[in-house]
Amino acid sequence: MLGEMVTHKHAGEWAATELRAEDFYDPRNAALFSLLCGMLPSCPEPAPALVWAEALSKGVGRDVGGEAHLLATLADDTGYMAVERYARVLKARRADRDSILKGIELVEAGLCGRGAGRPANSQGARLDSLSALVAAEKAGTRYNVLWPWPDLDRYNALLPGTVTLLCGAPGASKSLLVLEAIWRMAAAGESAAILELEESPEFHLRRFLAQVAGEVGLLSAAWVKANPSAYDAALSAHAEVIGRIEAGDVVQGVPRGVKVDTDYILRWLDAQAATRRVLAIDPLAMIETQEKCYLDQERIAREAAKLAEKHGSSVIFVCHPKASQGPPRPDIENIQGSKAFGRLSQTILWLASHPSQEAQVRCSAGIMSATHNRTLHALKVRHGPGQWDQVAFELDAKSLTHRCHGVIA
Repeated sequence: MLGEMVTHKHAGEWAATELRAEDFYDPRNAALFSLLCGMLPSCPEPAPALVWAEALSKGVGRDVGGEAHLLATLADDTGYMAVERYARVLKARRADRDSILKGIELVEAGLCGRGAGRPANSQGARLDSLSALVAAEKAGTRYNVLWPWPDLDRYNALLPGTVTLLCGAPGASKSLLVLEAIWRMAAAGESAAILELEESPEFHLRRFLAQVAGEVGLLSAAWVKANPSAYDAALSAHAEVIGRIEAGDVVQGVPRGVKVDTDYILRWLDAQAATRRVLAIDPLAMIETQEKCYLDQERIAREAAKLAEKHGSSVIFVCHPKASQGPPRPDIENIQGSKAFGRLSQTILWLASHPSQEAQVRCSAGIMSATHNRTLHALKVRHGPGQWDQVAFELDAKSLTHRCHGVIA
């Protein structure tokens, strides 16, 4: 549809009068449509490169999905004769979305509760279910668990019944990030646990101690030998939170000699989800699978989603990119198991490491400059705004903890 607007003058003029940005479901395409509508009166049939230059000049490069998305979208020209048909489809889908939103408004207004005079049918039952869900949210019994980094909270990734995927190449610090997230949630009072499939439980407990004490030396046998009093002082200073994490069995491992297959993972999830609000498994790659591994991936993804829904918990899976010649590009298709987990996860995040660099970020004080060595890409956000966000993070080598600077402007 958008490709025709730049290759056919009359298609662009017609679409600009017949459609609205709100007709597009993808916010990137809505922003691109608005940009084109502003350009076409003075520049009919603009070249895609010119459209990208206009996006940069207006500061909406990220809003339109970046250069690659813009050029790929505008290159998709299916012919002038198809414009009217595509416009009808867009409007019909917009009408469907409006109807759903209107139904939600009625439920929240209390106009669709039981005894409201409507027939008892499947639609009425669904509205009753939604009404109960909204009531639980108002009462505070259904809520989104907060991340240690507030810029991620708007994704609503940790609502009950959700699955989140955290991907990153080896060395990206994704394991440190999810470990930090889980123990900080637990320290704040949430019932959370992480199942570590790589290394021993003691290895990850030492990482936790290093993070909570802010001292990477706690991981080194040589440092501990040279600084025994400093080690004891670090544990003493943080005894309360360390005791809470240890008592809650927050950082778990697999008993030696136990086969970690799909059945083991699903048994662990079912048992833990009954009493835990947030669960994490790191990493998926350590799970033994059949020769046709996609069958196990599909089973884990589906059953994890069912268990999260059954127990009202949230599940976080840590995974790796597919093998590639060069550095993997943050994209759902480049994730191991993307066929299953990409479809059945509500939120997908990709953590990328890189040399320290400057970026302009949005924060409570406005737009500011920040140095960061990690970028978290929001590849899929089903329960909130922020899809395609790039969030500036900084891994502190001294404490192995992460500081979030804000969304890159």
